[in-house]
Amino acid sequence: MKTRFFLVGLFLAVGCKDSTGPSTGSARVMVTTSAAGADTTAHYSVSVDGGTGRLIALKGSITIDGLSVGSHTVTLTGTPSNCTVDQDPRTVTISAGATATVLFAVSCVAVGTLRVTVVTTGVDLDTSGYTVLVDGEPVGAVASNGAVTVSPVTSGTRSVSLADVSSNCMLTGGNPRSVVIPVYDTARVAFEVSCVKSPQIAFSSGDANNMQIFLTNVAGTSLVPLTSRPLALNAAPAWSPDGSKIAFHTNRDGDFEIYVMNADGTGLVNLTNRAAVDSDPAWSPDGTKIAFYSNRDDTDGLYVMSPDGSGVSKVISGIGGFHPAWSPDGTKLAFECHIDFGNRDICVINSNGTGVARLTSDAAVDYEPAWKPDGSKILFVTGRFGRTYLALMNPDGTGVTPLLEYGEVVDDPAWSPDGTKIAFHALINDCSDEGCYLDDYILVANADGTGAMGIAFAYGRQPAWRP
Repeated sequence: MKTRFFLVGLFLAVGCKDSTGPSTGSARVMVTTSAAGADTTAHYSVSVDGGTGRLIALKGSITIDGLSVGSHTVTLTGTPSNCTVDQDPRTVTISAGATATVLFAVSCVAVGTLRVTVVTTGVDLDTSGYTVLVDGEPVGAVASNGAVTVSPVTSGTRSVSLADVSSNCMLTGGNPRSVVIPVYDTARVAFEVSCVKSPQIAFSSGDANNMQIFLTNVAGTSLVPLTSRPLALNAAPAWSPDGSKIAFHTNRDGDFEIYVMNADGTGLVNLTNRAAVDSDPAWSPDGTKIAFYSNRDDTDGLYVMSPDGSGVSKVISGIGGFHPAWSPDGTKLAFECHIDFGNRDICVINSNGTGVARLTSDAAVDYEPAWKPDGSKILFVTGRFGRTYLALMNPDGTGVTPLLEYGEVVDDPAWSPDGTKIAFHALINDCSDEGCYLDDYILVANADGTGAMGIAFAYGRQPAWRP
């Protein structure tokens, strides 16, 4: 009887033994790294399913045990910016009691470091600094007198240049320059920039209830308020040919009148002082006359007067007279005229009131003429190309050519005294986390429309270059 009990117990003991086998598996992670450009002292990190990372050599392997049966995600991190992984992360299927292999292939390019130093001398230095470009791509910013280290940079011969240099500044030496970037070492390049006094621009800035006139320079290093009358619109500055005075229109007395002030904002004088709208002053090239718009005879008209407000005479009325612009020789005036109902065009007339001619007749608007200083072209605003553009035409209205468009709207064009630059106003859509809004900017471009750059702090319109 005891023997029988023993056999049954032995049978039960054997029958309860675990025969299901292992329930987990392993992953063997292997990494290969191309020798070129690889930092042999570095390590990567391997993690499974977002867990804690484990170090792995650039050319090494590790085995991760205790992984549950099924699909897992293996991720390789810590690769340098000059290296790429062929596929990362990778999915691996784990079988019980087995070891799955995961292979990462890392490719690296040889890199080094670039140290750029800039020394800027002269006056009206650009306080916003410059942009460093490598092979034409921006890689960092550098102060006007400062240095920046750029890393990594692909080794070999690279093209290094400075951009965003103000128009009053000039680089000494080549730009761009060829620089050899060594592998895991530093190449150094130095730029010297010299600056002269920056051209000045007067402009108006504000809103529908309060607009003031400011003076800045193209370098954006200076901003001086010239008017400060609150709750008044002070706008449309126009320089005297010698740069000593500014004519502008203002409604500080109720109606819009034309005032003159000194270049520093002092010495205000009301030139028109009558119950009418007088606006858009333009100083003649010889400084003896000021052209302006007025509705003093109950109709839109173009008038001229002496710089002290005397000797007012009508040039033409009935077809407009806004935004007059003198020809460089002082014999003609281009202006905005209204001939076709509801449209805006550009006309030209002799300054003595004879020989009026219509220069534009397109169905789209054309307005705000600006005569090039050499007299060869008229710059103006047009809507004939689907949106507002700055365009050029010959003085007889032929050869209309689009020059540039920028932002949502461009207008208020003004030639630099030497005819090499154009200042203009652009309405630009600024966006941030709080949303988007339109803002006024003054930009300067080359005479061919290229290289448009904003002027720091010049948030406004109606730019006027100081002679």
